[in-house]
Amino acid sequence: MTDLFQKHKSLVTVVGGLFILVGIIAVSTSSQNDMRKKLTTPQLIEIAYARGEITDDYRLLYLTYAFFEPKSLPTRFRSNVGWRGTFILQEVYEAASSPEVFCSMSLHARREFQRLLKIKTTCEKETWTSILVGIFVITIIAFVVNIQNRKSQKL
Repeated sequence: MTDLFQKHKSLVTVVGGLFILVGIIAVSTSSQNDMRKKLTTPQLIEIAYARGEITDDYRLLYLTYAFFEPKSLPTRFRSNVGWRGTFILQEVYEAASSPEVFCSMSLHARREFQRLLKIKTTCEKETWTSILVGIFVITIIAFVVNIQNRKSQKL
């Protein structure tokens, strides 16, 4: 009888511990959701960026979505808390209009910035520079080969 009582006591202890654990998880999840409900869209994006979950170009892209096309913003970054974004909008336009910053972004982000902001920033300058350098190198190689051919013909 004592053995049966000990088994029930252990079972009650385990079940009680599980209830406490579920309660702690529920309270923790609830407080995280409450905290999330108090954060603005830019704050949610900044938290993800600080955690390394998104890159800087996607941070800027998501902020741009928040301004111009909220339906394109991933759900986890959407918030009903109001916010002002004058400085954020300024940062977005500066990044999108700076060829160095803009051209370092992913192709998808660049296309989205061009579509949403109607900016004219392109990365063609880098492409033309690469083409010109390539032509220059080919010209030098052809010149060297030509000189070697002339030398071998004289021999």
